[in-house]
Amino acid sequence: MLISVHEFIKEMGSLYDDTETKALYYEILQSILHCDKTTLLIHGDSLMTEEKAKEFQEIVSRLKSGEPLQYILGNCIFNNLSFSVNSSVLIPRPETEELVQWILNDHNRDQQLNIIDIGTGSGCIAISLKKEWNHANVSAMDISNDALGVAKKNAQNNNVSISFYHDNILQTSNDYPQYDIIVSNPPYIMEKEKVNMHINVLDHEPSIALFVDDNDPLLFYKEIAKFGQKHLVNNGFLYFEINEMLANEMKMMLQDNGYQNIIIRKDNNNKDRMIKCQKK
Repeated sequence: MLISVHEFIKEMGSLYDDTETKALYYEILQSILHCDKTTLLIHGDSLMTEEKAKEFQEIVSRLKSGEPLQYILGNCIFNNLSFSVNSSVLIPRPETEELVQWILNDHNRDQQLNIIDIGTGSGCIAISLKKEWNHANVSAMDISNDALGVAKKNAQNNNVSISFYHDNILQTSNDYPQYDIIVSNPPYIMEKEKVNMHINVLDHEPSIALFVDDNDPLLFYKEIAKFGQKHLVNNGFLYFEINEMLANEMKMMLQDNGYQNIIIRKDNNNKDRMIKCQKK
């Protein structure tokens, strides 16, 4: 028999708020019972076997330790696509979906443009762009071999062709062509922000993909801006996901590095989370 959503909320305690806990409840059950929410609500009790109940409790135990559900289940949905995820890569966020949609809405998808995603992680940005922009030539770079393994698996599972580079944007070692678009969601969380972060992020997601030194929080953005000056075509575009607290600093840095038409965009939570510009 199914544990009720109210019992589940009580069991999870204060680790998540009630809205988050309720969403987790339905996501877990839909995943282990392989059904949609309507079927779950109508037939959930008959679908819940002793084996499935044990699986549910094992997931709950891992959740209570702070492990993110996406890592427990091994996948997540991003831009309506399924992505494998593990502790080698960040869990894709909704605001990153907004960045992808901004790029897609800005450009004619019949164009055969060259695009690179720097710090690709799971590959969610590069793969989503390629999936909806078949004529584009899409590449992706990451410093982590483990992350690239996940991204390559995701590209294969989503039936797209991506060119992958194992490289460090702080000191690149490969030869790169000219690009029409460079996009990146690099590390941008300052160390001092850790005190406000959830345990499931701090203890489980890869710190190399999250954090940057307080003394140089724009480190990766500056290096990508320099990379863009070498490898963007004239009037080519840079798109970034950014730290909401550093939007003005980002704008000034991009101006200092020779970019124009700089636009800061808010996400659905009204935070300054995206920026785009063009190479002169």
